[in-house]
Amino acid sequence: VSLCLGRGSRGPSTTTHALYTDLPPIDAASDEEAEAESFAEDYAHMSSGDIARERSPWLAVFCVGLVLAAGVVEEFDELIAQHVELSFFVPLIMGHGGNAGAQTTCAIVRALALKQVSFKQTLTVVGKEAAAGCLMGGALGLGIMALSLGSHSVSPEVGVVIALSMPAISLWSNGLGAFLTLASARLHMDPAMTSAPLVTTIVDSTALMIYFEIAHRVIADNWIASLMDSSVTLAALLSSSS
Repeated sequence: VSLCLGRGSRGPSTTTHALYTDLPPIDAASDEEAEAESFAEDYAHMSSGDIARERSPWLAVFCVGLVLAAGVVEEFDELIAQHVELSFFVPLIMGHGGNAGAQTTCAIVRALALKQVSFKQTLTVVGKEAAAGCLMGGALGLGIMALSLGSHSVSPEVGVVIALSMPAISLWSNGLGAFLTLASARLHMDPAMTSAPLVTTIVDSTALMIYFEIAHRVIADNWIASLMDSSVTLAALLSSSS
C-alpha cells in the first residue's frame, strides 16, 4: 500500500509510467515482478476445469457471432444468387477481419504490459491502428483484385468490391481491436482473454455487412456503369467546348 501511495521507504521510480496514467507512479520493477509471480502461481494452480470455466463463456459469445454472420449472409442471399462469385470471398473477408483485429489486440496487449500506452491515449492509438489497417487492407485488396482478374473467373465488378472492402474492413477491425483492448484494461479485465473473442465476434458479422453493402452499391446500383457514363459525358462536354 505504501508503494502504491508513493510513501514507502523506497521512493517511487521517476522513470516509470504507470499503466493507468491517472494513478500515482509506482515502483515498476517490484510491481512487474509481483504481477508476473502472481500470474505464474495462479495459472500453475488452475486445473483444466478452471480453465474451461473461465474461457467457455467467451467461446459461447463467439458462437453467437457466427450465428449473426449466418444471418447477414441470408440477408443478402438474392445478391449472392445473382453473383455467385461473391461467395468465393466470404472466408477471405471473415478471416482477414479477424486476423487484423487479432494482430492489433496482441500489439496493444504487449504495449500495455510494457506500460507504453494507457486508456488516456485511446483516440491516438485507435486512429493510428485504423490508419495502418486501411493502408494494409488497401494493398492487399489491390493485390487480390489483380489476381482475381488475372484468373478470368471473377468479374471486374467483384474485383472492385474486394479492392474497396479490404481497406474498409481492416480500418474497422484494427480500430475496434485497439479500443476493446484498452477498454478491457481500463475495466480491470484481462484484455488477452476478453478483447480477442469480442473482436472476432463483432468483426465476423460486421465485416460481412461491409462487404455485401459495398457489393450492393457497386453491382446492384451500377456504380461502375454510372461512373463510366459520367466520364463519357464529361469527355464529350470538354471536346464540344474546345
